[in-house]
Parts: sequence; C-alpha cells; structure tokens
Amino acid sequence: MAITFTYEVKGKILHVKTEGYDENLKDVLSYSARVVRTAIKHRTPHVFCDERDLEYRISDMESYLSAEKAAQSIPAAHRVAILCRPNQYEEAVFWELVASNRFMNVKIFTDEEGAWSWVKGEPK
Repeated sequence: MAITFTYEVKGKILHVKTEGYDENLKDVLSYSARVVRTAIKHRTPHVFCDERDLEYRISDMESYLSAEKAAQSIPAAHRVAILCRPNQYEEAVFWELVASNRFMNVKIFTDEEGAWSWVKGEPK
C-alpha cells in the first residue's frame, strides 16, 4: 500500500495521520508535497505527522534527498513534529538532521505527548 494520510486541523496545527509504506523517493516527495499543500490551504504554520503506521523503506540516499526537498518547501518559521515507531527512530533522526541542517524546524519523536508539546511550542 502506498503512502496515504488523513488530516485534521487543530487550531494552528495540521494533524496528519499517515499509513502505508514509502516504496521510493517519488512516493515520499509526493506525500511531502501533499502535506505542504494541505498546510498552506488551511493556513496551519505547524504540522504534527503521526507516522507510526508508515513503514520506512527508502534508502539512506533517498531519505537524504527527500529531507533536502522538504527543507526547501517548508518555511523555517514553521514547526514540524514527526512521531515515528521506535524501531524507525534512527532512520527518522537521520532525515531530521539533514532537514534541520537546511534550516527546517523539525523534530522526531517516539513519544506522542512530547511531540504535541514541542509542536505547540510549550516549554519543557
């Protein structure tokens, strides 16, 4: 099953629930672009992506390229929290490192409460 998602707008936060698997770079870029378009449409400066039902299958190079592209399309003032499975944390943190080195304000979590607090800008 390709990447699919549903979403809900919660104030200034776009809550995205993703499932399926990322089979190739094209799928990941399409998913990312659809989320960005949805955030723009609803004027939500912050995005919470629950990717616990998404299986990461792309290579490190494809992950690198998708993070570069995401960082180009999302303004640095926006916050993006990504909630992933614990067994995919290392892959997700690599993506975060690439994107944040290109000034994307993104953070990876395996803890849902921590992700919500961060995306809302709440102090620790």
